[in-house]
Amino acid sequence: MSVWDDLKLKHSGAIEALQNIVPDYSYSEEHDGDLTDDRLRDYMLQKLRKIKEDLFHIIAFLFETQAEHIDTVFPKLRDEADLLGDEVKIDYFKWRVFPPRLMELLVMHDFDLVRGLDNLQDILDKISESVLGFKRVDHKVFDVSKIRKKAAEAEKLLRSILITYKEREAIFTIEETDIEKAYERIRKEIAGKF
Repeated sequence: MSVWDDLKLKHSGAIEALQNIVPDYSYSEEHDGDLTDDRLRDYMLQKLRKIKEDLFHIIAFLFETQAEHIDTVFPKLRDEADLLGDEVKIDYFKWRVFPPRLMELLVMHDFDLVRGLDNLQDILDKISESVLGFKRVDHKVFDVSKIRKKAAEAEKLLRSILITYKEREAIFTIEETDIEKAYERIRKEIAGKF
């Protein structure tokens, strides 16, 4: 049984979820790996475009209603989504026969990225419903504390997604024989930057 087949058994739920989003999701062979990486990044870019569009509408509404003072986190979120989009556009994937642990890390990072972007979209949908659902800002109707809480949640999640993507990128560079030690070193380096 191949490394990929073993991984499909061990993480069947995550891989099935990824296959529902990325057709023919597989890192079993070079062609499959290249295609999977391209499709995954396309999916991420599509999600990021929608996220940035939602943020644009939220920011515009807050500005139009002179409520931009409610939170300055939305422009920051938009900028971070742009930064992540720029990272996703770069093709870091380099095919090789991945040791089992590296392939497992790659799949779990892919799953975390997809799930993270979906969760971020859900948070922004809730913010949009709260903010864009009203034509005026009335603190009796417009719950500022709820918006701030959701915005902070979105900011934390987007930072986590960016870190996960940087870790995924670093997985392609691990050459050391002690994979766990190399991965933990890379995680600490990336976490130190954020």
